[in-house]
Amino acid sequence: MIGIIGCSGQAEETTENKASAPAVTEEQPATSEAETQVISTVNGDVEIPVNPQRIVTQGYLADFLALGVKPVGAPDYELESPYVLDLVEGVADIGRIDGGSVEKILALQPDLIVTVGGDEKLNEQYRKIAPTLIIPYGTYDNVHEEITAFGEIINKQKEAKDWLS
Repeated sequence: MIGIIGCSGQAEETTENKASAPAVTEEQPATSEAETQVISTVNGDVEIPVNPQRIVTQGYLADFLALGVKPVGAPDYELESPYVLDLVEGVADIGRIDGGSVEKILALQPDLIVTVGGDEKLNEQYRKIAPTLIIPYGTYDNVHEEITAFGEIINKQKEAKDWLS
C-alpha cells in the first residue's frame, strides 16, 4: 500500500502571471523509506524518484552542479558556459533542445528529466522517456528560492542550505 504524506511547501506567488514553483509531496510505503515523491508543477503532478540517479537537464545544469549532483546529460550551450567548464566532465552533450536531443536523451536512460519546457511536442516525447519536470524560466524570484526548491526536488536540502550559506 502506498500512502501519500503531505510534506509540501508551496512557494508564494508574487505576481498573478508568475508560474507556480513546484511543490513536493512524498509517496511512502507503510513499512519502508519513500522511493518516490510527487512534485506539483504548472503542468500537473509528476511522480519522480526521491533520489534520482540519472538526470538530464535543460536549463538548470548549474543548479544541479551547485548541489553536488552531476547530471548525465545537458545541452551544448550549458556545457560550454565558462562558469561550469571545470565541473562538467562526464556530462553528455545532448545538443540543442530540439527533436535531435530526444534520441540522445533516450540513449542516456534518465530516471528524471528537468527542463524549462517551451515546446509541448518535445515535452510529450520526454515524458515517454522518464518523469519530466517542466520548470519555466522565471518560476523563482531569486537564487535562494531556486536552490532551495531544487534541494527539495532532488533530496539535497542540506546541500542547498550549505551552498546558500
